[in-house]
Amino acid sequence: MMAAKAVAELINRNPDLQPVFDNAAGYMVIDAKVTKIPVFGFGRGKGVVLNKNTGKRTYLKVTRADIGGGFGIRAFKVIAVTADENIVAEAEKGKFLFKAGAEAAAGDASAEGAAGNTREGVQIFTLAEGGASVTFTVHVIYLQPYRNVGD
Repeated sequence: MMAAKAVAELINRNPDLQPVFDNAAGYMVIDAKVTKIPVFGFGRGKGVVLNKNTGKRTYLKVTRADIGGGFGIRAFKVIAVTADENIVAEAEKGKFLFKAGAEAAAGDASAEGAAGNTREGVQIFTLAEGGASVTFTVHVIYLQPYRNVGD
């Protein structure tokens, strides 16, 4: 499974994160690809929210639209983890996220800075997978649930 592999890779790179995942109420993993041309950008992906307390998996379609400067194409995984059951329940329902930030990536290295819907109690990690991009944009991300397993 994509999510389990991504979490294992993240923990392998930083073993100090193991207790964060052990004590989490749940986590979300998104596999995304983004294309950015000078003014506009667009991305798509799929992901899963894992509720560790119930065992439920909620699968998501992810759509991202960017406005701002930059260019490039990149693939990456985003992992968000929380100990708060209410945040997990919100993620299972889907939502819009609004952010402004700067991102740079080349191959499997990346650096990001963002402001927006970042929430207290949620830790977010990015695993760069390939491509290259440099952007400074405002982006809207829509997480849309399309299937639940383990209800």
